[in-house]
Amino acid sequence: MVPREFLKTVALRVGISDNELEVMARAIQGEPMTAISKQLGVRKDALQKRLGEVYRKLNISGAGPGKLAKLQQKLLSEYQADGNNHGGQINGQSGRKKRSLSGLDPQGFSSNVVIDWGSAPKLGAFYGRSEALANLKQGLVTERAHLMMLEGMGGIGKTTLGVKLVQEIAPDFDQVIWRSLRDKPSPSEFIASAFPAHSQAPLDWDDSEQIAQLLKSLSDSRYLLVIDETEYISQLGSKDAAFKSYESLFQQISESSHRSSVLLIGWEFPESWKQFASKPSLELTGLSEQDAQQMVLSGQETFYLDGKFLSELIHLCGGNPLILKLWAAKIPDFTIRNLTKLIKQNTLVIEELVRQALRSDEELSELEIRLVCWLAVNQKSATLSELATDLILSETETEVQTSLDFLVERALLETNTSTSAIAYTVNSHFRKEIWYQLMGKSFNELGYKNYLEGEFQSAKTNLLQAIRYHGSLSAGHYNLGSTYEKLDQFEEARKHYQILVDVDNNRAAQAAVNNLARLEILDGKTEEAIDKLENTLGQVKDKGIRAALYKNLGWAYFLENNPKQAEVELRQSLELKESNVVAYYILAQVLEAQNRHKQALAFWKTALEQDELDQKSNGVTWRLPELLAWRMTARQRLPK
Repeated sequence: MVPREFLKTVALRVGISDNELEVMARAIQGEPMTAISKQLGVRKDALQKRLGEVYRKLNISGAGPGKLAKLQQKLLSEYQADGNNHGGQINGQSGRKKRSLSGLDPQGFSSNVVIDWGSAPKLGAFYGRSEALANLKQGLVTERAHLMMLEGMGGIGKTTLGVKLVQEIAPDFDQVIWRSLRDKPSPSEFIASAFPAHSQAPLDWDDSEQIAQLLKSLSDSRYLLVIDETEYISQLGSKDAAFKSYESLFQQISESSHRSSVLLIGWEFPESWKQFASKPSLELTGLSEQDAQQMVLSGQETFYLDGKFLSELIHLCGGNPLILKLWAAKIPDFTIRNLTKLIKQNTLVIEELVRQALRSDEELSELEIRLVCWLAVNQKSATLSELATDLILSETETEVQTSLDFLVERALLETNTSTSAIAYTVNSHFRKEIWYQLMGKSFNELGYKNYLEGEFQSAKTNLLQAIRYHGSLSAGHYNLGSTYEKLDQFEEARKHYQILVDVDNNRAAQAAVNNLARLEILDGKTEEAIDKLENTLGQVKDKGIRAALYKNLGWAYFLENNPKQAEVELRQSLELKESNVVAYYILAQVLEAQNRHKQALAFWKTALEQDELDQKSNGVTWRLPELLAWRMTARQRLPK
């Protein structure tokens, strides 16, 4: 909407604090207060108070939703006036025009079109997609379609294509607005964000006047409205109220008479939405081998890569740009001779994901699982004779044919009858599910690496991507919970730990119980923590997790003024893990509480030594807040 740099200038002028600026910047982009509260880890009432200060300092009067609309309009007017006064100056540091509402700054050429980029990413290098671009231009510019849809699996490049499209066709429109449904705004919130003038009166969504005002705007001016990440709504299902409301909105946009065009971007559109599209939904597939090679080679010091290796890598990931980037990032870790290991490693990961997905289906034979694995890895269709030859099967062709028929019946395979012999390929939905799991695992690895390096914001970004693509990934939720703890966003941490506890009883879920108990102890809810820990201990076999559970149990009992039981639990913890620093610190306090000062001093000393040893050997970049306090106490207790 309005660039952050301009908002900073306004904030400096009227005395808006950094915290108030953060809320203002998010609120004027249409983010709901609930979403802002979750993102910043700040209570909703505190955020509203900060926004109230912004209203006061900028002399915004009134009440209700209209105040936010006035704020948006005031800032937009000031920014546009500022842009006119400065004539779209060039940023001297980068030599590119500032990202703004007036002008197509990412490409460095000017335009009189008003562009509200919203949360659209900046466009970097762009490869291929000439046919898809031509189809979208034909529909939106030449045919003036009211509603078009661009779909494709995650990471395939839909958003990048959308930004490129806007840059090329914006001059054909009066205004361009880009919005995302990532935060699942209600239709009313969405309209108020995209068209602030329509939020000045608190109209109920059931009142058709709000939609009528929107349609009038689409008639008065020629808008291009791009709505990205629609999967956050479409995946809610047809029974969900938000799903139905957006469906109704898209239907009216499609069927009403107006001058504007809307482009929806998402993973996969429901059939009930597709019927409203002015043209058939455009499905984006992987990059061509030539374009994919160009992308990889431009982003890496890969002068030694031969075409054969790259071809195999591209073929294995189906030309998906995001997967290719994730894999290409690992290339520097391999020597020239060992690059084939990268191919083999990724092949084995795909096979294992397929086997995991099929493991619960007891009716599938080993032959049927092998057939699905081969087709998933090779990313192509194959006939019966090709499969029998390439897999070197011991079974007869009749047995293989029976297995193929069964897999088609179970919707794991699809057939292509356009050739002389029937060809088989993995079901598209099943294939996407495997790729999403693969992407989730890859982002989790990146996020965990960031976490270990103390880069918690980067860790959060990558781990959110991990669970976006692989929502049931236990390690992703656990690592994200741990990351939120480091960022002091405890409610978000609890949420992800609880997701694990509710759906799993694996190692990660048991570790999540331990972390939840620790947070309850810090909140003073020691009885609840004790119940959680004692109910879980009997199910845990992993020594490290048992040690952590006993440690927190001892801590809880100590805070419950039961030092004897606390000592029992803490010594259990140290038997399982002798280097448990926290257990030493707590046990020292327990012994002090029993007036066993000499023994306590010995444990303070051991705790401090072990703590310093951990820091040196593990390169610890973050410490538990309580650990820092206990370390200070240990130094006070010990003779200098």
